[in-house]
Amino acid sequence: MTMQAKLLRAMQSKEIMRVGGKSIIKVNVRIIAATNRPLEDLVQQGQFRDDLYYRLSVAKIDIPPLRERIEAVEPLAELFLGRFNGKTSKKVLFLPGPRSKC
Repeated sequence: MTMQAKLLRAMQSKEIMRVGGKSIIKVNVRIIAATNRPLEDLVQQGQFRDDLYYRLSVAKIDIPPLRERIEAVEPLAELFLGRFNGKTSKKVLFLPGPRSKC
């Protein structure tokens, strides 16, 4: 909860204080947050600040897990292998195999 208060302060007043610091530093930041837990439930249980939740949920994007969209695995594998090959000058090939259910 303490860290949540600090994050909320950074978002609202655009100020932070370094660990062990004594002066306030002005910042210009954008926050991208992700979770695999239902924040609405955590707010109701008192484990997540409601003011921070509403501040973070201004633009909400729900992306289903890969296990629910198996068809996305092969294109992602090809994309990451292409990036890996480019960065390392290797030629690792993607050989699609039989699909299995997760």
